[in-house]
Amino acid sequence: MADGLEPVKGPLTLARIRHGVDWRVRKVRRRVRHAVGWRVRKLKRAYEARYRPLPVRREQYVRLLKGEFAKGTKSTVVFAADDVRVAAHGVADVLGLALALAERGHGVQVIDAEAPVPDADVVIAASRRFDPSTAPPDALRVGWARTEIDRWADLPFLPAYDVVLAPSPMALAHLKTELPRVELLRPAVDIELFGQAESLGRRRRVRTADALKGVARFRLPRLYGHSLVVVDRTAVEFRKHGVVTKRFLEVAASGAVPLTNALVGVRELGLTDVPGAGDAKDVPRVLRSLPSRARLRELGSELRRFVAAEHTWALRGEQVAEQILPRTERAGLRRTVHVAPFYRSNPYQAMLYAAMADIDAVMVPVAEITDHLVKRANSADPGLFHLHWTNPIVQPAETDDEAKQRLDAFVAALAAFGGAGGKLIWTVHNVLPHDARYHDLEIEMANAILHHADLVHLLSTETLDLVDGVYDLNPERVVIVEHNSFAGIYPQWITRDGARERLEIEPDEKVLIIVGGIRPYKGIDRMLDVFDELVHDDPSLRLLIAGGAGKQPGIAELEERCQDHPRVLSRFKHLPNAELQAWFAAADVAVLPYVNILNSSAFQLAPSFGLPVVGPRMGALLSSEDERHVRLFDPASISDLRAVVKKAVDDFVGDDEIRRAALRYAESRPPIDMATAFARVIDDVFTS
Repeated sequence: MADGLEPVKGPLTLARIRHGVDWRVRKVRRRVRHAVGWRVRKLKRAYEARYRPLPVRREQYVRLLKGEFAKGTKSTVVFAADDVRVAAHGVADVLGLALALAERGHGVQVIDAEAPVPDADVVIAASRRFDPSTAPPDALRVGWARTEIDRWADLPFLPAYDVVLAPSPMALAHLKTELPRVELLRPAVDIELFGQAESLGRRRRVRTADALKGVARFRLPRLYGHSLVVVDRTAVEFRKHGVVTKRFLEVAASGAVPLTNALVGVRELGLTDVPGAGDAKDVPRVLRSLPSRARLRELGSELRRFVAAEHTWALRGEQVAEQILPRTERAGLRRTVHVAPFYRSNPYQAMLYAAMADIDAVMVPVAEITDHLVKRANSADPGLFHLHWTNPIVQPAETDDEAKQRLDAFVAALAAFGGAGGKLIWTVHNVLPHDARYHDLEIEMANAILHHADLVHLLSTETLDLVDGVYDLNPERVVIVEHNSFAGIYPQWITRDGARERLEIEPDEKVLIIVGGIRPYKGIDRMLDVFDELVHDDPSLRLLIAGGAGKQPGIAELEERCQDHPRVLSRFKHLPNAELQAWFAAADVAVLPYVNILNSSAFQLAPSFGLPVVGPRMGALLSSEDERHVRLFDPASISDLRAVVKKAVDDFVGDDEIRRAALRYAESRPPIDMATAFARVIDDVFTS
């Protein structure tokens, strides 16, 4: 039973009689509560419908979302939002600005960020999910960074917008570091909705915004209006960038006094009398020191007049229509490279696309590969798609049948994409995905990709030999742009002594390091076996292991083994840049004990920090075997791994010239050279 009590069978006892009575009583109570609650809710809805009707403004929003304002006497504007429900709090400012433009004669529509974009003169994207390349070719593209300013600033395709709107001067300055064309558009309030709240006869002195979570948006004006003070705790992201939130303005427009913890933006507006509390613990003290009711009413009236005069959506609509849009010129960055999968934690991809602006192109990550190909095949301009790792296509399947279905859907989408004029580039990172469950399907998929690919990007000439006999790679469609170093990508300000002190490593210890995603093919388990033998002969050895851990079998046991080892320091998670430099600065030799590898970012990362490196004699690593800072071992021989690591420790530890040689190697292969070369490849595909 749901309440944990059930009727009991067997000999009748006093305890069982009581149990049965309790069960029946609770059952009756549950039914009564359900019946009474249902009737109370019904009466409440009927009362609110009759005596507290929803604002007329809501009906205008409903009409807006139905597309009734799609045509006007002026230019057409389409808004792309994450949520298109009329009562959703997150879309309130989008609806406010859209309705303000509609009232000025513009044709206005609000669509989901991933929906097809209708013809428009202007597209205003209020969502980071929106792909600016899907906008009509001649439309002005506007990014509206209302929230999540840091994530907007990190968007790789931010330059695809002609202008970006920022909610505060501080946010504007932050976004300008990434994009030169930014305009200030402060948050505002729908004065027609919140400015009509009753301002006299308030029944409640203090109300908290947290207590109003879950309350329907169109009920908030009355609740705010019947309060003297509303405690508003603003999120860190808004305080960090000095953003005055729409909730602050809505409370003020209702005639109540906001008690806020975000005073930077409030004071920047000139509102010196608004009370502030640094944190939740400070709220009771501030509330005790509030002025009289009469003064709070007076302050609330002043705030309402201020907001109504300077912070309404009608004014923002005028600013957008009369000042921002007429002065905005199309940037001309119309060529888009769609990319999947895109991993923000992998700096290689960011490095690879660093020179896209040189060819007037932008990179846009794609969330789902097959869906993207289908959508682009049905669009006016399918564009260019750059495929990296194929793992997300088939490998997530739970069964063979599901894997085959996923492959068939992908191949069909690929054929439709190519048939519609779409162009495809494939970067071959591995011959087959590491730890792949469906090898035959991966080979079938590789051949399908190669059949449709306009260009195949390899990171080394060795790839041609390694894929021979696995799948059919046409050398005439191949271009080689090697994986360069990470020189200049990561900070390197920490000293060796400082790093060792931070990680509690003694100055005279000899430190090996393994950094990168922790996967079974990386051979860390056998490296631990080798390390146990080496440390037995040389107790001064230490081993550092760090990187994001996968979910494959054996990872948990591997982590436990590392944690229990007295000479191993491990961190089974992605290291932030500041920590990464400390781990490398503390080390003497980087080790890649891989069982199987074609290309390796870790092999290029180590010399970028001035470390010599030990790796397997295979794949792209073969071309660097003659470098002074490199030692390679036979990946099939654990004894050779042991011997090469021991020799590297003997030869490299304490040798500053080897560290300088590693740095010179990294500096001779700067990432910008790789980015420039790959940009030329992209440009050739666009123009072919």
